[in-house]
Amino acid sequence: MVLQKILCGSLEGLSLVRNAASQSILTRDFHVGTPSYAKKGAKVVDNSEPAGTGKCDLKVATGLNIMKGGADPELGSTESYPDWLWTLTDPKPSLVELTRKNFPDLTLDEQKRLVKLQNREDIKSKNRMKAK
Repeated sequence: MVLQKILCGSLEGLSLVRNAASQSILTRDFHVGTPSYAKKGAKVVDNSEPAGTGKCDLKVATGLNIMKGGADPELGSTESYPDWLWTLTDPKPSLVELTRKNFPDLTLDEQKRLVKLQNREDIKSKNRMKAK
């Protein structure tokens, strides 16, 4: 029952989106109502239909069209996308994990990430010291 409501878009403020692994996930929509500070006499757009509703199609990337008369792009098959695209959601090693290893044993990308994370931590600690 809930899955049917989700697939048809009847849950207010939620949209069904495909992630990089071709799994369907729910995302929260932004409120598109009239701001409370709107001027008197200003045109008010009727937003009676909540965002995220409309036709429910998992073959089209809804909401990505930026052209006035254009259409939303269609999603291709998993094989049509490059392999590196599916690695973007993989978790990256943390500062603790990288410091446990010897620096020369790390790959170049891991070394760069370690230096970046150490610099970030140094900046945060200096800012904490300044705040005291």
